[in-house]
Amino acid sequence: RERERERERERETRDESVQLTREGGSILRFVSFYMPYSGVGVGAPSKGLHLKGLGTTHLASAFNFTSAVERRRARAKKTNTTRACASASVKGLRSFPFLLSLTTRRLSSSSSSIIFMKPSSTSPTKKTKALAPVNGHNSSSSSSIRTNGIGMKRSASNGIEKKKKVRHATHTNTNTNTAAVSTASTASASTPVTDMTGLTAKEKLESLKDLLECRALSAYIIPTDDPHLCEMPPDAFRRRDYISGFTGSAGTAVVTTLTSLKEGAGTTKEDKDGDGEKDGEAKVEEKEEQETMDGLALLWTDGRYFLQADSELEGTPWQLMKAGMPDVPEPIKWLSQNLKPGSRVGIDPMVFTVSTARQFSETLSSVQCSLIPVEENLVDQVWESDGRPSYPKGKVRIHPLEYAGDDVQTKLSNVREEMEKESADAVIVSTLDEVAWLLNIRGADIENSPVVVAYVVVTKDKATLYVDETKISSDVRGHLQDAGVGVSDYFDIKGDLESLCYEGKAIWIDPAQCTSGLYDLMCKAIKKNAEEGFSNGKEGVQVLRAASGQEYLFDPETKKLVMKGDDGLGDSIALKDDSGTLIEKKSPLSMAKATKNEEEISGMVEAHVRDGVALVQFLEWLEITVLREGQTPSEYEISEKLCEFRAQQKGFSEPSFPTIAGEGGNGAIIHYKPEMEGCNRLSPDSMLLLDSGGQYDCGTTDVTRTVHFGEPTDHQKECYTRVLKGHIALATLVFPEGIPGFMIDSFARSSLWKGGLDYRHGTGHGVGAGLNVHEGPCGISSRYSNTTGLQSGMVLSNEPGYYEEGEFGIRIENLVYTSEASNVNDVSYLKFTDLTMVPIQKKLIQPSLLSSDEIEWLNEYHVKVFATLSPLVTGSTLEWLENQCKPL
Repeated sequence: RERERERERERETRDESVQLTREGGSILRFVSFYMPYSGVGVGAPSKGLHLKGLGTTHLASAFNFTSAVERRRARAKKTNTTRACASASVKGLRSFPFLLSLTTRRLSSSSSSIIFMKPSSTSPTKKTKALAPVNGHNSSSSSSIRTNGIGMKRSASNGIEKKKKVRHATHTNTNTNTAAVSTASTASASTPVTDMTGLTAKEKLESLKDLLECRALSAYIIPTDDPHLCEMPPDAFRRRDYISGFTGSAGTAVVTTLTSLKEGAGTTKEDKDGDGEKDGEAKVEEKEEQETMDGLALLWTDGRYFLQADSELEGTPWQLMKAGMPDVPEPIKWLSQNLKPGSRVGIDPMVFTVSTARQFSETLSSVQCSLIPVEENLVDQVWESDGRPSYPKGKVRIHPLEYAGDDVQTKLSNVREEMEKESADAVIVSTLDEVAWLLNIRGADIENSPVVVAYVVVTKDKATLYVDETKISSDVRGHLQDAGVGVSDYFDIKGDLESLCYEGKAIWIDPAQCTSGLYDLMCKAIKKNAEEGFSNGKEGVQVLRAASGQEYLFDPETKKLVMKGDDGLGDSIALKDDSGTLIEKKSPLSMAKATKNEEEISGMVEAHVRDGVALVQFLEWLEITVLREGQTPSEYEISEKLCEFRAQQKGFSEPSFPTIAGEGGNGAIIHYKPEMEGCNRLSPDSMLLLDSGGQYDCGTTDVTRTVHFGEPTDHQKECYTRVLKGHIALATLVFPEGIPGFMIDSFARSSLWKGGLDYRHGTGHGVGAGLNVHEGPCGISSRYSNTTGLQSGMVLSNEPGYYEEGEFGIRIENLVYTSEASNVNDVSYLKFTDLTMVPIQKKLIQPSLLSSDEIEWLNEYHVKVFATLSPLVTGSTLEWLENQCKPL
């Protein structure tokens, strides 16, 4: 409904358009000063509505609007083309009359004309032809304007001339437009730019950058997150995947305009030094091709995905930024270092948490830039006409009490006890696994995760589930009603939160989970009578109001753009509540969900027994297929076959994540996913890394085994054995309860370090009980920022590894749960107990590297595996299992 109202306002705004022309050949698009959502206004109307000595180029530069203009002006100079075409909203210019005055004055000095045009009746997705003039305007009646007062007219050489090389020279510029003004150039930010299907990476970026110009944005950040912070969002919310082509579970995309960047930003050493092998003409052609990108497109991801990202970004305009590597700053740090002062960085506030938005805002403000919320996601506007998937419609089911342990009433009662301690009247539950855990429900909205897209708000006397009600069956509705939980439409949460704020209710939010969009909405409801308008009374300073409501002041004396916000730093999104209405504290459900009760642990044990049976049946089949029958199944085929074996087990619903089956060099791609076409095939000499898991009605599994079908090299044996030693070191560790995971991470790496080896991923992650395979807040890694203490009842992974690019990958992973080992002087010590029941291949072990204690651990583990699984398998599978579990 909101989207329809916005589109209606924008249709009214696009009643007329302006075409500014100059003599010459090719058509060039100037920036549009059309401001959607109205809200365009100026101050000091009695003072002529213009800045002394300020021309359109100057003003556009202040807003970083000139990326297309300056670049193309330089190119036009070389080809003697002088004709320019610009589009803008007449309604916007009439609300902004000094811009119209400045534009005509600037044109009058070049013997140019301004013609008012009616929009064509043709489809907005097609280019318009000749537009009939409505009335004329004598540009000569306006006096010329001085450009030397501030001296901001710049040549293209003042912008960035060099950028990181495009990966393939075959990536050419197709953005040629020789028709009259296209309605696409005046399209609002809510209207698809063109009629697009199957867009290329370059076309997507060009469309997105058009929207950046419409919004006067210097850069736009596209994270992986959706409104619920899902690791792998529903298909309709995978915006970063769509715009960049990178499909890993972690990453951030940043798109910038060209002239928003400082000179030299984004260039590599090779770019700066030049390439001696290329002649001058080739360099010019390459440079011109790179300039058509109108800025940079950067993709950050961590070490798990370096190889995958390199492959998926190959041949596109995207550049890989290897997060965590030396000289590679985090995205917001990079922006603060490379954007010019006054730049506006856009975000969708519904996919950025409060804590992240605050960090970004503070960092940008420190360099005189601002964080700008964009109500409707810009990637969505490109995607809508390019086959964007529909919202998920998976049905909700009840999670059995025998696996949940506590009923909904008990969980709600515990939450209200925590609310009472914090004097909170309500708490918002926004992450999908917490919603499912609290209400003992499961869903089917996200592949590999049994969750439903929904919110929950718990108050002192009621709880409400906000969800697409078509997903709720009568049985589920009855289950919720019995627990005192009401059901409302998914989109009603915003209005209900506003009502709670109007009533002065104290609301508990987790700033690491609540989106800045919801926070902003609540703050504005609390401060609904906030101050409006602004005037500093300073002579010669023009006040501008952008679409977002943010005010900008360009001071010709200081030659700086001054931004006004609640904190004076230019933020137009509320990120602070001084009233005390919003209580900021970690979610009361986070630790309760992470520390499993007895029934949840029992369900996880049962899930791993079923999973172990499926794995040994599969591994036996694989060995027979490759070694005895001499077949060469592909990585994709064995992934499908493994799913077939799991599907034979009771309660299996789906994999807990896409199976990672990496043969040879593909095993070094930490989160590799084989595709049907082009993946490797197994052979009798293959080394295979197999990481997989399942979702069962009773629990979630995740297991990795590395196997070799031939004779491994001594180097492979040494690497494998050092990984195994790290695995055993963590498995046998006893540690004080409450210490964070980073304090024990080095135990898993110590043996690798002794051999000069390491791995670029965490050692362990939390796992949900019949929920997400990656669950917070606990974890084991070298990142000391996670200070969550390890408690009894947590389920984590133990998965050290080692990877040689292009050669092989090794990882050994078991799921474990924490339990009390001893209690000395009232200090509780914890230990890990294995859940995973799958043999560890002995062929790859170099026994001389193992201590007697480590060999004893391995033999005892195999005794337990055989005792657990042998009653459940028969025939050749039992023989295979017995052979695999023999003592080392």
